[in-house]
Amino acid sequence: MILVIDSGNTRLKWALADSLATTSVPAWIAAGTVARDALDTLRTDWQGLPAPSVVVVANVAGAAVAQGIRACLPAIDPAGKGVPFWFASEPHRAGVRNAYARPAQLGADRWAAVLGAWQRLHATALVVSAGTATTIDAMTPDGEQAGGLFQGGMIMPGLAMMRRALGEGTADLGVQQGVVSMWPRATADAIETGCIEAQIGAIERARQRLGCRVPVILTGGAADALAPFIEAPLILAPQLVLEGLLVAAREHAGDGTAGV
Repeated sequence: MILVIDSGNTRLKWALADSLATTSVPAWIAAGTVARDALDTLRTDWQGLPAPSVVVVANVAGAAVAQGIRACLPAIDPAGKGVPFWFASEPHRAGVRNAYARPAQLGADRWAAVLGAWQRLHATALVVSAGTATTIDAMTPDGEQAGGLFQGGMIMPGLAMMRRALGEGTADLGVQQGVVSMWPRATADAIETGCIEAQIGAIERARQRLGCRVPVILTGGAADALAPFIEAPLILAPQLVLEGLLVAAREHAGDGTAGV
């Protein structure tokens, strides 16, 4: 069994997979999501599940959250056999080359999402993670060797952060629920439309650089809010980071480096 954990700025997502299964889109044995400030609930969620032989964690939420994850692992792995591998970006992994100027500085969640996207498509795509921040990353076949290439990408405030910035940075706008329309005639609608259009505009502009019919593979907590406004082809992949972590975990298990 393989336990994969995606610890983000707002939520922690986890899933348990069969180490022998090889489908490009995993059929998880168990999965769950907890708020960052409620990690203790993992103890209950994990009790009674099969113990993993490999545990892979992508954590972008800091040292305190990492310690909270460590404290909960005995609930699923009492014998401590699945020593955690703390996943980080690197120059090459699972058939994908990282073209970041300093590969180690790329966020672990972004790198895992690209690995998951390449595992699904093996083709050019725009990988969009719509969470606390929105990241928009380019993935193409590697022109120098077999496999994929992470070309780079951009980071912008996420949808909720954009709304909140307007509410907190102005005296009169506030934060109210609005709806998207072509020419909004109410302030709440104007804010919602502006935030959505900013996100979609960045996504579509990036897609044009790769080719207009390139698929967008979309993940993250705000994915459902953005999806109706993104032109096809669009692939919704709610567990994309976990899928990428699973790809990395299997490679580690195969080369004998899991748990280092």
